[in-house]
This record gives sequence, structure tokens and C-alpha cells, in this order.
Amino acid sequence: MKFLLFYAFLFFTACSVNNKEEGEVVARVGNETLTKEGLLFLAGGQAGDAEVFSRTINKWVENKLLYRAALSIGLNKDLALTNERDLFYENLLISSFIHIQTKEKGITTKKEVSDYYLKNKESFKRTDDEVIVKHFTFSTNVEAKKIKKELKKKKPGVDMQGLLSEQRVETKTIRKKDAGSNYMAFVFDAEAGSVLGPKEHDKTFHVFQVLQAHKKGSYFGLEMVYDEIYQRLYKEKQFLIMNSILDSLYSETDVFVSQKAIQQ
Repeated sequence: MKFLLFYAFLFFTACSVNNKEEGEVVARVGNETLTKEGLLFLAGGQAGDAEVFSRTINKWVENKLLYRAALSIGLNKDLALTNERDLFYENLLISSFIHIQTKEKGITTKKEVSDYYLKNKESFKRTDDEVIVKHFTFSTNVEAKKIKKELKKKKPGVDMQGLLSEQRVETKTIRKKDAGSNYMAFVFDAEAGSVLGPKEHDKTFHVFQVLQAHKKGSYFGLEMVYDEIYQRLYKEKQFLIMNSILDSLYSETDVFVSQKAIQQ
């Protein structure tokens, strides 16, 4: 929503002519000016960075030059573009209205999410075996074996953070059907806590630290599906709220729809 409003602001204000120089002027194109206050607004959360300010000013100047060129060939009188602009603005207002109407009424509590999870738990079953691993990639077998040895210790004798600072480390979820017969398939034979490898593949050496192992048919924990459930509930509430609002608007407004035109 914030980004939509921001772009809409740029869309409608970038085209306006500002003859009043209020505040410190940082750029001018013809009789249009960009003030320091306007620059801060355009830079947004990145304000304070000289390079960002420079790029923002250059972009503003370029947009003004291009806009003036567009006006010079009469594009502001093009009916198709005018209709597109009006439709964009209309959709922006509708989107803002829906957001305002559902912001408070659509609030979802933790209890609602928890209740939904318990009621629909069967839909949160895993459809395949899966493991969550830390995947380490090394350029040499010696490095890979060294790290594996330390990872297997409860209290590593070296600075693991320092050793791994220049290595590629990725936490990922691997599903059995996706692993197939490739170099990662063997991780499904291990238990949580296991350190596997090194496995050579594409001239690199791979080590896997198994964080979690789950069988097909096991349930996803609530923490893993919380955001998904929240969005489901929000969409449901939004649908009900908007239906209620539309019913009220229909009853208060004279609406006519020609069935003859639809059938044609």
C-alpha cells in the first residue's frame, strides 16, 4: 500500500508545474523546481546518503525533461492515456478504501490462528520426506573435512565463525522428490544432528549438517505455517467485510445493469 501511494504521488505530482520556490532549491528545469524538502521526500528512507541524493536529483531532472518533451507532442491530450490515468487513479482510491475499511475490522489474533491450525491440522501434513540442513560448500576436500570434524564436536576447538566467514553456507529445506538421485539424496538416511559429507559435485565439496528430519505424513508446526494461516484468515475477513459494504452500497444507490447489453 505504501509503495502504491508513493508511486501514485510521483505519477500525479511529477506532472505538475511548481512556480513557487518554497524552501532551498536543489534543481530547476524550466520554471519547475525541486526543493530540499521535495528531495528528502523522494529519497525516502535512504535520505542522508549523498550518492542517493545525486541519483534522485538526476532522475527528477530527467523525468521533467522527458515529461516536457511528451507535452510538446501533445501526449497529454491523448484520450487512451487519459483514460489509463483515470483508471489508475480510480483503482488507487478503491485499493485505499478497502485497506482503510479492513485495517481494523480485519485484525486477526494469535488465538484465531491457533484455533484455525487445530481445526484444519490435517491440511498441514507433509506430503513428502524432508530435511532442513545447513549446506556448506568448499573449494577443497581438505577444507571440507576440517570443518566437518569441528561441526561434529559439541564444543569446537576453533573459531567456527571465523573459519566459515569466507565459505558459502545456506540453510535450506530439501524434499525427497526434489533431491531425486542427485548428490543430496543421501541426507534422507541421516538423523537430526548428523554431519554428512564431504560429497564432491561440480568440482566443489559439500558438507551437510542436518538440523531437522521429517517423515511424510508428519505435521508442520504452527510456527512454520503461522504467516500462511494469518493471510488466509485476513483474506476471509476482507471478503466478508467487502461483501457487507457492497450490500450496503447497493441498497443506498440506484444501480442499473442492462442484461440486453450483456447477452449481446
